Amino acid sequence: MLCLVFSGLLVGFPVDFGPRIVYLGFEGEDYNIMEFDPSIEVETPNGVWRLVGGHRLWVAPEVYPRTYASDDRPVRIEASGGSIVFEGAPDYTNGLLKRIRFEPGSSMHSLRVIHEAVNIGRWTIEYSPWAITVLRPCGLAIIPLKPRRLDKQGLRVDRVITLWPYTRLNDPMLKLTRDYILINQDPGVENPLKIGATANPFIVAYQVDKYLFTKRVEYRPGKYPDHGVYVEVYTSRNYLELETLEQLKHVEPGKHAPI
Repeated sequence: MLCLVFSGLLVGFPVDFGPRIVYLGFEGEDYNIMEFDPSIEVETPNGVWRLVGGHRLWVAPEVYPRTYASDDRPVRIEASGGSIVFEGAPDYTNGLLKRIRFEPGSSMHSLRVIHEAVNIGRWTIEYSPWAITVLRPCGLAIIPLKPRRLDKQGLRVDRVITLWPYTRLNDPMLKLTRDYILINQDPGVENPLKIGATANPFIVAYQVDKYLFTKRVEYRPGKYPDHGVYVEVYTSRNYLELETLEQLKHVEPGKHAPI
């Protein structure tokens, strides 16, 4: 694992698979806010996909087996100035190449992450870059959902919430308040839960122990997967995921879609 310091954050990158982050914590402390569990696997016609944990790049919409393409081969690393780029091995089955660039954020204890999903196939394909962060259990996810009021009379829909087939509205982990969706990760609850929303403001957060992890979204108006949401939270017994999405785009060969 390659460990680097960005703006007071210690970040750990695997070099024999990826691109991923598998460690994120404050410099000088021994605390990884990310979950790391190599034992969770998904069997696909193209081989085994391993969750591992940490931070990864997928493309939406989620489709089996395309989404679960293995990233278990070494990455290519390129450093330039204060940034570093990790590029995964080409996925010729799905015609995609994934790379992630990391650089110091605009403030202390922040990290700027730029994801690129490159079309290396022979024809145009439609997809949305999908950044997923796997976090340790026993915390609280927070999605802000404040009203936007798109017209004077308040007659237009201004917020969207999406649910997956396995999500139960009476799940004890889920709570809706006036302006927030709260998801309490509980290892004692066996049923998984996933919920998406058009977050306002454009952030999603996770509080665990004494730490607060925040992902900021650079929202751009357009067509998004999963009924238009750009922030999603998934939780199972072992971990919780904060997920952010970019617009769906028709990407020509040799071009990329960033997030």
